[in-house]
Amino acid sequence: LYTNYYNEAPSSLAANTTCYNADNRPSTITLTATFPAAINMNGTVAFYSGSCGGTLVGSVAGNGATTAAVTITAPTTQTTYYVRYEPGAYSGCSNTACASVTVNASPASNTCASAPLVTSGTYYYNNQCASSDGIIAPSCQATYNNDIWFKYTPPRGGVASFSTCGSSFDNVLDIFSGTCGSLTSVACNDDGGYACTGTAASVQATLNCNTTYYIRISGWSSNTGTGTLVVTDPV
Repeated sequence: LYTNYYNEAPSSLAANTTCYNADNRPSTITLTATFPAAINMNGTVAFYSGSCGGTLVGSVAGNGATTAAVTITAPTTQTTYYVRYEPGAYSGCSNTACASVTVNASPASNTCASAPLVTSGTYYYNNQCASSDGIIAPSCQATYNNDIWFKYTPPRGGVASFSTCGSSFDNVLDIFSGTCGSLTSVACNDDGGYACTGTAASVQATLNCNTTYYIRISGWSSNTGTGTLVVTDPV
């Protein structure tokens, strides 16, 4: 039975959720591809991550409907998914172009209490799905919202560095000591700092060995977007 002798490219790919942080990450997400006509039963609808034809994450046999869906493990970092029709017998002239969708999964937490531990390195973040937990205002900027959190324990004492250079939004960067119920500002910057230009932020702070510090990135006013936090151990 042939629904079409060839198959059109998908018109869209959607995810049931496209934005979350570490503390509200779902266990799975569902990707749904929509086609402009019935899907040829002699081929396969293939879903990939990374690139069109990259890492296969799921597939569905052509079903004669106009949609095809797979449920996969929710990613922990920002990931772009792709879908295309892959022809079988009698459908070799099909259009194999991809449609795509990006899932903005941030490893950062929306609350101080559930902040993930980071070490020296670079960490993607996204505050577009965040709110403000309101436990303490930045010492350098009273107007803030949509904050996300990490925590960091330096392996030795000295001056550690933190930056959000290249961020897509105007943000405020804080470093705190203490506990989530009793935080003390160690360093704070809104715009520039020692390393960045524009509206990204950077700070350096003298920290103690084996002491946990909290890192907060918030949007100035109600600004939201994405970026990378760079953490550098004391030297």
